[in-house]
Amino acid sequence: MAAKKEPVDLDLAPNDPKLRTILKGHAEAEANFLDSWNSGRLHHAWLITGPKGIGKATMAYRIARFILSGGGAGGGLFGDAPENLDLGPEQENLIHRMASGGHSDFLVLEKGMVNPKNNRVAENDIPVDIARTAAGFVRLTPAESDWRVVIVDAADDLNRNAANALLKVLEEPPARAVFLLVSHAPGRLLPTIRSRCRRLELKPLQADNLNNLLLERHPELEPAEAEALARLSEGSVGKAMMLAEQGGLDLFRILMSLFSRPKDLPLAKIHALGDQLGRKDAKTAYQVFRDMLQWWLNRLIRSAATGQMPPMVVAEEEQVLAACMQTGSVARWMEIKDSLASLLAKTEAPANLDRKQVIVSAFLTLETMLQQR
Repeated sequence: MAAKKEPVDLDLAPNDPKLRTILKGHAEAEANFLDSWNSGRLHHAWLITGPKGIGKATMAYRIARFILSGGGAGGGLFGDAPENLDLGPEQENLIHRMASGGHSDFLVLEKGMVNPKNNRVAENDIPVDIARTAAGFVRLTPAESDWRVVIVDAADDLNRNAANALLKVLEEPPARAVFLLVSHAPGRLLPTIRSRCRRLELKPLQADNLNNLLLERHPELEPAEAEALARLSEGSVGKAMMLAEQGGLDLFRILMSLFSRPKDLPLAKIHALGDQLGRKDAKTAYQVFRDMLQWWLNRLIRSAATGQMPPMVVAEEEQVLAACMQTGSVARWMEIKDSLASLLAKTEAPANLDRKQVIVSAFLTLETMLQQR
């Protein structure tokens, strides 16, 4: 067995999977990949799945770096069997070059790339002309390593023509080429793409792992706050970090305060929340709140429908859930969820309404709908 290596932690952009080298809590998924690697029969396509923000892209880059480095310090297929995907310090240059797109055996397909056909940035999806670049790329002889690696981040963003173009390559893969497809919703992919890939599922982080990561990245947090954020993020490290950076726990407590009296909302608190999230620099915080509200309403509906309470994010949540269940039926809360989602989306084009105006309108709509029989 190869000696265990100390991983390189550049920590230049800890939320950027292109530079993040450490991924905790997914040893089982890494072991599944290494079993294939160490067998000498590496599968040509991997579908990396799991909830958003759990580390799927980071895993894809770890695997890509590992392959293009020759299998880490252990030598992979031609040396001692490696025990993990960590790289030694001598691979720091490789990490930088891959992150900047400067490695000739590495290709990334993602939104925001320039379409080679019209020289326009593909902002909304991955179009067919970008997907087709992978076909020519993997058929070239590797220039710097023994492999060619393509990451698709995310495969969910491929439009239908692009998905079909990628499928053709997956059906007849050239030797020494590996595809790593990141997917948040694999059920939406073409069944034929799923069938050509070996699945690598990343599971939500255990509470202890996520708590430790939060405290490591945000030492200003109290342990109880880290535990609450871990519950609020449901094991997604990306979501947990976003919540920590955007004051997510404070926003959740504001939400609980408002929902404690859903039929008699405190107008002053609604306006204060609108002022807070309506600032020019609060666009991300507004999105966090918007997503949190939908998440919590789904949580309320599920609890009301099943009669089972989930683990509480904060102590007062249990009382708030109970109060809301008594105030409205499951059907009414489902109507409210859909109405609020529609209203809160009106800060975006084409409506582009003021965020404070939308927040006040949404909560007044909530109050009115609960007062109706």
